[in-house]
Amino acid sequence: MTVARAKSVPVVLTLEYTLETRLRIVWLDEGVGLPRRLRRSLWQLSHERRLRAAMRAAAGVQFNGYPAFDAYAPLSRSPMQYFDNRMKPDLLASDVDMAARATYLRGGAPLRLIHSGRFEPMKGAQDLLPVMAALRAQGVDATLDIYGSGSLEGQIRAGLSAFGGSVRLHSAVDFETELVPISRTQADVFLSCHRQSDPSCSYLEAMGCGLAVAGYANRMWARLSADTHAGHAAPMGNIDALAAIIAGWDRDREPLITAAAAGLGFARTHDFPDEFNRRMDHLRACAA
Repeated sequence: MTVARAKSVPVVLTLEYTLETRLRIVWLDEGVGLPRRLRRSLWQLSHERRLRAAMRAAAGVQFNGYPAFDAYAPLSRSPMQYFDNRMKPDLLASDVDMAARATYLRGGAPLRLIHSGRFEPMKGAQDLLPVMAALRAQGVDATLDIYGSGSLEGQIRAGLSAFGGSVRLHSAVDFETELVPISRTQADVFLSCHRQSDPSCSYLEAMGCGLAVAGYANRMWARLSADTHAGHAAPMGNIDALAAIIAGWDRDREPLITAAAAGLGFARTHDFPDEFNRRMDHLRACAA
């Protein structure tokens, strides 16, 4: 920033984590002891002052998602909000995909849940199997396919036998050639147990595949679900409430079909090329 200012070069920052999210990441890291967590928290508090000063001095700031934009936009002379994701137009669910899913759901077949990501405590992966157990307790016949890897993989794998094959664990797969086609044609609901308020691209990508989303009410999904009607948000960490959302969709499939269509509509106006072009337009405006 100092070098750029000396040469009269405008600087535009990109930000997606709020202080709250950065501190939550520190305290959800189970591999770090209390003294190190305290030191990292103090560093984050000190870094926050420098970050705010940099945003005030920058020509503009691009904020990924809602939480950072809501927290910091007033500090910037040219704030811009975008939604990061990897969905190109040819990856988005087609009308044929949506019609096939609606037919499947109206036929009363078991709901097909899907989850992908890192199996880490901060991502809420420890809640995936408990949600499925809660669904079973509520009499819901559903399946869950889990894609990814991480430190909780062993814990998840050890619990699979209790579900008699209705929960399946898969390795991480290629996004474009495998995960997207599977999501578009073999799933109905994206199950998110995300405990952070970061702007995870998983929401937009699931919506772009034509999936309704059920997740915890972190600051990102609570706002995105309210704005798009692409799904529902349960109180943070409330497994029974999250299962109840899915159970409601199981009893009445039409709201699920409607939520999926609403999410796809939003994703179509925020695909990767659109968001990239908007960001380039903002950079040119700041440079001018």
